[in-house]
Amino acid sequence: MEGKFSLAVCKVIWKQVVRARDAYASCRALLSDLNGWPRRRLQICWTGRLHILVSIESWKFGVWSKPVKFSFLRRMRVYFGDYIGKTIR
Repeated sequence: MEGKFSLAVCKVIWKQVVRARDAYASCRALLSDLNGWPRRRLQICWTGRLHILVSIESWKFGVWSKPVKFSFLRRMRVYFGDYIGKTIR
């Protein structure tokens, strides 16, 4: 978390976000294979991590100066949105 934020760093972070999004997209089918609490827990974690990736993109990949952390209220909005099946930003 120290150093200068440059275009090269931005490109690397962008590439990692794309890779992470692809990995999360490939595990979407796993949700249909699980039932009960394991499915619910995976869906909550999956949705929360996708929101982190969206936040990184909205910050123009400028995570070099501060880590991505959601407030308790924002986490609850994500979980509640996941529970009712809607996206809340």
